[in-house]
Order: sequence, then structure tokens, then C-alpha cells
Amino acid sequence: MAVDELARHTHQYLRDYITHAEGKAGVVATASVGALAFLEAKGALEFSVMRWGHVGDWAGLLAAIAFAAAGMLALAVVWPRLGVRKGSGSKDDQTTKRMAGDPGVIFWDEIRTDATPDAYATRVSKLSSEGAQRELTEHSWVLAGINQSKYRFVNYALRTLVGAVALLCTHLFLREDKPAASTSPAPTVAPAAMPMPMPMPAPVPPPPTAPAGAPAPARTPAASSPPATAPTAGTATPLPSPLPPPGKSQPTPPAAPQPP
Repeated sequence: MAVDELARHTHQYLRDYITHAEGKAGVVATASVGALAFLEAKGALEFSVMRWGHVGDWAGLLAAIAFAAAGMLALAVVWPRLGVRKGSGSKDDQTTKRMAGDPGVIFWDEIRTDATPDAYATRVSKLSSEGAQRELTEHSWVLAGINQSKYRFVNYALRTLVGAVALLCTHLFLREDKPAASTSPAPTVAPAAMPMPMPMPAPVPPPPTAPAGAPAPARTPAASSPPATAPTAGTATPLPSPLPPPGKSQPTPPAAPQPP
């Protein structure tokens, strides 16, 4: 493989990995936003001071903070890295020109240092084959630094995301109510019947009172009944005579004999 072909392959390889790093950051950011929305719907962000000792609530709050941190780290991955290319510290003429401020021909911010398009074209046309290859390899060194910075934040974001998922699982396990052992419905108790109100008795009017000075009414004597005599021993109690059948008169008892 020729040196110029290696330079082009390395340059394309570094550009592709920058795209991969930003794709990973997009996945982390999407997962973090979705998890935060889920925690908000579950009420985990409504932390109550009265439940400060509940492990499930603390796990939910820490999970929300971890997801937010993972999203911020993912944002740092896609944050643009701008700046003028600097040399590696060697003492050759090309590095000295870079450190002195001589712009390159690949990075857009360095291209715009030329006042006109003709000035940029003139500068590129003066490059030899070895100079063009050097421009490409030096820009690959810049892309390697961008990859190094992006993948450092991708690594931090993924580790934070894993920890946030572990806290979320802890929150769901400790906060959710465990299902009951029996699935049979609980017996329903009929409400007690209300007692019917008893009717109130009608008020009894008081007896009429005689006017003042009037004589008291005379009491009627009760009819006196003859005292009942108890039967003596050895005497049979006479039975009542049977009633005659309808249409017949009762026979008259014989008269008692008169004494002489």
C-alpha cells in the first residue's frame, strides 16, 4: 500500500468513527429522555420529605439524576470541536509554519482565512504531491484528537446510563406493590338494614276537671255479687242440665212435697 493511499484510508477511517460516536450519543440521549418521561409518569420525581427513609423513593430520585447526567454527557459528545490545527511539537519547517499560524487547506475555518477563492486556489496549487499528502496526514492527527475527546464522553455516558438503569430497576422493585397470594375476590359484606322508626302513640287527652265550687259527682255502688262457696269434701258438684233440642220445651221439675 502506497503512502498516499494509507493517508486517505486513515483519514476516512477517522471520519467514520466520529459519525459512530455521535450515533452512540444519540442512542444514550434518547434512552435518557424516555426514562425521565417514564419516571415523571410514575411520580418518582415528586419526592416527599415525609418518605425520606424509603429506599425505593431514593432510588427513583437518583435514577432521574443519573439519566439527566447521561443526557448531558451525550450532548458533550456532539458538541462541535473547533480550533486551529497545531503541530505535534517537532522542529521541522512545516510544523513551525503551523504553530506560527500558517493555515491548512482542509479544515473549513483555515480555508476561510484566505480573502478570496483565488487566494485559496493559489495556495493549494503550490502544494507538491508530498505537501498534499502531508496536509491529509496532519488533518488525520486533528481528527484523531476529536475522536479521542468524543469517545471519552461516550464512555462516561454509557457507564452513567448503566448505573441509571440499575437504579431504575431498584426503584420499580421496591416501590411497586407485590401481588396478593390469593386471587379469589374478597367476600362482600351486605350493609346492615336500617331499623324502621316506631310510630309515636297518640297523646291521651286529660280528663275534664270540674269547675271550682261544684259538688263532686256521686259514685255509683258496684253490684254486689254473692260470695262463691267452695264445695265441701264428699259432695258432688251438680252438672248443668243439657239444653233441650230445638222445638221442644224443657220439662218442669216436680214440686217439692209440702210438710204436714
